[in-house]
Amino acid sequence: MENQKNYDSMFNLDDDEDSCLVMIETDRLIGFGDHIFAPYSEVDMLELMKSIELRGLLTPIIIRDHPTETGMFEILAGHNRVNACKRLGIGKIHARIMENISEDESKLIVIETNLMQRNIEDFKLSDRARIITEWHKLIKKQGLRTDLLKENTEDHHSEKDEEKPFHLGKSQICNYVRINDFLFSDLKDLMDLGKLSIKSSVELSYLEEADQELVRDLINDGIRITDSKAKAIKKLSLDEGLTKESLERLLRHKDNEKKKLLKIPTILLKKYFGNKGEAEIIDILELALSKYFENSEK
Repeated sequence: MENQKNYDSMFNLDDDEDSCLVMIETDRLIGFGDHIFAPYSEVDMLELMKSIELRGLLTPIIIRDHPTETGMFEILAGHNRVNACKRLGIGKIHARIMENISEDESKLIVIETNLMQRNIEDFKLSDRARIITEWHKLIKKQGLRTDLLKENTEDHHSEKDEEKPFHLGKSQICNYVRINDFLFSDLKDLMDLGKLSIKSSVELSYLEEADQELVRDLINDGIRITDSKAKAIKKLSLDEGLTKESLERLLRHKDNEKKKLLKIPTILLKKYFGNKGEAEIIDILELALSKYFENSEK
């Protein structure tokens, strides 16, 4: 749900010379041209509509003059509230018009106002990567007026919090940017399905697209790519290049390597084998497993 926090204080807009508060017709409002956030589900939209019916629209939306449509306005914050009001037949609502702001500053308002109302963890991994990348590239631009979005001093954030937007460290942000910019779209889909971790996705993002397609095909065939396998695939790709055969050999080797590293927990060794030697333990295990699989097939 879009919460009803007061944007005027949140963004220092109470006395901002670059904004003014007006009543605006809802049919003059157009969604932001490069809006990367999905609209509310129908359940959330109905809940928002009910809230507006009971309490009214408590917080003004944020808009700017539309860059191409004369007499129209572009929504920067409040897309769902505007849609709810239109569905309720509300013809006019309070809006804060932002003036003298650039396209990049407008995008930054769109991103940060949405993220103040939604948890970044609620988004699919590929959507998180896109949102964080858009924000990161904007915030790095020289001359961008980030003061438009500065929270007021009543919200006591520490310097540590300021250095960690989205509660992520710099390396985590860089990982998301790398995934967004370099991971093949099909692998992003597999990441969203939980078949690739973020760490594995970062490793695979260093592969050429044709090599990423080879990995995709293997995953679709049921092969599980762990973080260690992804790291080994990256090394092989950068050192020698990948083929289907070399990739399958590598993964078989990693699986065999994993099997060799299998260890029996100490508690089981003490409980069942006492002071028996390794060769004797292997014989006992082989006999026990043979009996186990014989019985399981009956």
